[in-house]
Amino acid sequence: LLLCEIHMTAWAYNTPGLEDLQFLNWVIINKNDKPWQNVFMGIVVDPDLGDANDDYIGCDTVNKLNLGYVYNGDNNDNIYGIAPPAMGMDFFKSPIIKSTHDTLGLTSFVFFTNTGSAPPPCESDPNGEPVPAYNMLQGLKKNRTPFWSPPPAGQTQPVKSKFVYPGDPETQTGWTETVGSYPNCDTLTVPNIVSPNPTGDRRFIFNSGRDDFSMPPGDTQNVVLAQFVARGTSNVNSVTKL
Repeated sequence: LLLCEIHMTAWAYNTPGLEDLQFLNWVIINKNDKPWQNVFMGIVVDPDLGDANDDYIGCDTVNKLNLGYVYNGDNNDNIYGIAPPAMGMDFFKSPIIKSTHDTLGLTSFVFFTNTGSAPPPCESDPNGEPVPAYNMLQGLKKNRTPFWSPPPAGQTQPVKSKFVYPGDPETQTGWTETVGSYPNCDTLTVPNIVSPNPTGDRRFIFNSGRDDFSMPPGDTQNVVLAQFVARGTSNVNSVTKL
């Protein structure tokens, strides 16, 4: 039996420059009499940006922003209209391995898709199943299939990745949803890329953890997340502004 106590606080400031910013704080306490081993923590996000059925997602690892975000797949949203905004989040404070003082930051950023949209089975909702959910917290698909990113420059073979779509949507550099994805549920083979991805009802998981991360009985971790919104001159410029 896993006993966990969580305190959550959400707040915002009515201050110039902070109008579009909200903070979330979690205090996570191990209430077991045994340590937790191989700890991975994740924030599961179903962003539904305006119309939920035309979304894309991405993350920023290049600039080390610990940033995950959602944006509209085209420049017109049924709710927001032309030039819809983008919403993102990042760690203000991520889990810490106290014995080494290592701040973990964003260790993986992956997605799953509404089961009703008929995605590959390993990319659908975990539906409360603990093992598939734990696999996703580690940056894998439900059945431990890896995510594959397109070949880097000068190479011909895709590479495994725990960070999906870290490219720049506005400049179309790097791996983005318009480049596509590999809808594989087989750990041994890589299928042909689907390019571009169809837009849809995305859910993403914002993860932090490591195999050597443990929490002894009574130990506490404090995680602070900021989520914010920005609107630019287009759907992809909104990501740049974010």
